[in-house]
Amino acid sequence: MNSSSLLPEIFIGDLRIQILSDFLIRFEKADATGFEDQTTFHVLSRFFSFPAFEVKFQKSSVRVSTRSVSFEIPLYLKSLDELRFKTDKGWFRIKQPQPGPVDLPEPGLLPEIWVLSDYPRIIPPEMGATAPSEEHADDLLSGWQISDNSVDFYIFFPKASGYERFRRELTSLTGQIPLLPKHALGFIYSRYHPFRDSEIFDIVRKYKLRKMPIDMFIVDTDWRVGGNTGYEVNTELFPDIESFFSIMHEKNIRVMFNDHPEPYEPFPLAPQELQARENDLNALLDKGLDSWWYDRNWKVSLDEPAPGLGKDIWGMRLFYDITQKLKPLARVMILANVPGIKNGERAKPSNIATHRYPIWWTGDTEPDWSSLKLAVKNAVEEGIRSLLPYVSDDLGGHFGQPEPELFSRFLQFGCFAPIFRTHCTAGQNRDPWNYGDEVERVMGNYLGLRLKLLPYIYSAAKRATDEGLPILRRLDFEFPEFEEARDFSQYLFGDNLLVAPVFEPVKKYENFSLPHSIREIWIPPGYWHNAWNGKLYTGPARIFYRAAEWVTPVFVKNGSIIISQPESENSATQTWQKLVLDVFVPEKQQQAESILYEDDGYSNAYLEGKSSTTNLVLSRISDELSLKIHAPEGEFSQARQNRSWLIRFHFSHLSKMASIMLDDHLLMPDQYKFINKYDRVPAVPFICRPGFVGNESGDTVELMVENYSLDRGLQIKLKLTPLQSI
Repeated sequence: MNSSSLLPEIFIGDLRIQILSDFLIRFEKADATGFEDQTTFHVLSRFFSFPAFEVKFQKSSVRVSTRSVSFEIPLYLKSLDELRFKTDKGWFRIKQPQPGPVDLPEPGLLPEIWVLSDYPRIIPPEMGATAPSEEHADDLLSGWQISDNSVDFYIFFPKASGYERFRRELTSLTGQIPLLPKHALGFIYSRYHPFRDSEIFDIVRKYKLRKMPIDMFIVDTDWRVGGNTGYEVNTELFPDIESFFSIMHEKNIRVMFNDHPEPYEPFPLAPQELQARENDLNALLDKGLDSWWYDRNWKVSLDEPAPGLGKDIWGMRLFYDITQKLKPLARVMILANVPGIKNGERAKPSNIATHRYPIWWTGDTEPDWSSLKLAVKNAVEEGIRSLLPYVSDDLGGHFGQPEPELFSRFLQFGCFAPIFRTHCTAGQNRDPWNYGDEVERVMGNYLGLRLKLLPYIYSAAKRATDEGLPILRRLDFEFPEFEEARDFSQYLFGDNLLVAPVFEPVKKYENFSLPHSIREIWIPPGYWHNAWNGKLYTGPARIFYRAAEWVTPVFVKNGSIIISQPESENSATQTWQKLVLDVFVPEKQQQAESILYEDDGYSNAYLEGKSSTTNLVLSRISDELSLKIHAPEGEFSQARQNRSWLIRFHFSHLSKMASIMLDDHLLMPDQYKFINKYDRVPAVPFICRPGFVGNESGDTVELMVENYSLDRGLQIKLKLTPLQSI
C-alpha cells in the first residue's frame, strides 16, 4: 500500500481524514500495511478542489471545519459511531458504514449525510481486467490487490451541497458515465433465434424498405457451435464471419454477439483465466465484431473474484477492459444485466461502479401491461438510485407474443426511452409487420421521430457524462418540492420534453367517437405545450388526457428549443448539416438556453476536447423575442463551415408575430411562412409537414436559413403583437 498523498489530510491514531471538497470527506483506517492512495475498483479519483479547512484541538476531541460543514473526532476514537457532523441543521452522528451497494438519495429527499463505503477495496493493476503483464504472469491474482476488511468510506453532505453538486462529486470520485457511440441511441434489433447470415440480410432489407432503419443488430447465443458456451463460430449459420461483419458495416449497421461465459480456471483472477478470455473475445473483435453482450442469465457463469464483488460488475469490467485494450480509440459499449434487477424486479442497489459500463437491461420479462409499467419505472428510477442512465427493457417482453396494442405502447415508450431495443425469446418475433398495419405504422412513425431527435438526445447523453444527469429524469430533478414530482410514471426526456407513457388498453367511451385510454398526468409549474395539438397548459395541475392508440402524451416546456434534424436513413447517415429548431415562444419575460453537442460519434477523441458545442439562447423582453445561435466552440475537426437551419416559432393563442428580422434585416412576407391552418392529426410530434399546425395552437412561423456561416453566428428577432391588441 501507499501512504503518501498530496491531499489535505489529518491523522488521529490509525485514522486518516482527507478533505476532498467542502462537501466530501474521506475516512480511512490503516491496516497492517498502512494507508492507501492508489486508484481502487470503485474510486478513480480523489483530487477535487483542495478546499480550505480549519483544525481546532479541544479537551478530548478535534474539530475540523470546511467552509460548509464541521465534524468532531474523539482523540481516543473507539468506534466510528462516535464521529459527529455539523451542518446548518445541527449535529448528526453516523452509524458504522455498511459495506456493499447503497441507493443514492432522491432529489426531493436529500439527507444531511450520505455514506459510500469502498468495499471490497480492490486495487487493479495497470492492465485492468485483461491478460497480465510479464511482471504478474506467475501471480495467482495477476497483479490485483484484494483487501476484504479495509475501513475506507466517504461522507457526502447532499442537503448542504445541493443535488447537482452531489451527483457531480459522486461521478468525479467513482468515474464518469461514458458517452455512448451515436449508433447506440438509434434502433437496436435483437431476438433469440438461430439466424443465418442470409436471414439477417433479409431482415435488414425488409426494415429498410419500410423506412425503419436499424443501427445495431444483436445476434443472440446461437452464433456459436452448440448455441450455449464457447467461442467457435457456427459456420453452418455464418460460413464467412468476416464477410458478414463487413457487409453489415457497409450497410451502416453495428453487430453485437451474446456471450454466456463459463470459467476456464477455478479462480477468476488467474493469469490463464484472463489470458484465455482475452484471446477468445478478441478473436471475434479482430474479425469485425463491434461489441459484446455479457449475459449472466444462463446455466454457467463467471465466478466472483473477491467476496462482495459480484459476477455482474466483474463481468462488465472484464468485457469492457478487454474490448478497450483492443480498440483503444473507440468508444466501448457492452450490454449487461442491471446487477440489482432480475427479470424486471428490483431486489437491491447496483454496485457503485456499474455506471461506468453501459448499457444495461432488466432481464427476461413478460409481454403484459404490468411489465410495460415496470419497464418505465426501472428506466426512470435507476437514473436516480444507481447513476444508470441507459437502463433498457426487452420491448414487447421476452416471453410470448404481446397483443398488438400492447406492443404498440412498448414501441412508443422505446422512442422516449434511453435505449430503443426490441427483443424476444425463441419461437417469437417482434417484427412490427407481424402485428398488423397499425403497429407497423406506429413503429415507422416513432422510429422516424427517434432518429429525428438524435441531436437533442445526444446532447442529453453528453450531460449524463458531464454531470451524472440521466436522460430520463423523474420530475423531482426539476421540481423537488412537489410530492407529485416523485411519480415514476411520467418523466422529462432530456431538458424540455415531458413524457407520460400509457399503461392500459384503449376503450370506447360514450360521447366520444374515437376509442382512447385515459391517462392522468401531473403538469409541473409553468406553461407546457401539448406536442400533438399545441394546446397550452398551466401548472401545477392534474389533467386527464385522452390518448388514442397511436398517441403517447408529450408536452414541451414553454420557452424551449427542440433541436432535431430532417428524417434520415439511420444514425450513421446523419450529417447535421441541416438542422431543425422548434422554438416554443415564451409567454412571459424569460431567457432560456439550449446546447447542441457534436463530435465524431464513435471515438474517444471527445475526451481530448475534439468536440464542439453550440449555444442557442432564447430571450423575451416585453414584446420582443430574440433567438441567438452562437458560433460553435470547441475543436471538433469534422465541424462544417456552414449550416442550414429550418426554424419554426410556435405560438400559443396568447400572442402573434408582427415582424421578423434576420441579423437586423427586416424580412418580407415572402421570405418566411405563416402557418395557421389545421389540416389533420399528425402521425407524431415534430415531424411536421408543410402547412401543418396543431388544431389548438396559435400560429407557426417557419423560416429557412440556407448555408449560414458558423463563424458568424445567427440572430433572429421577432416583434410580437401585444396581448391587448389581439
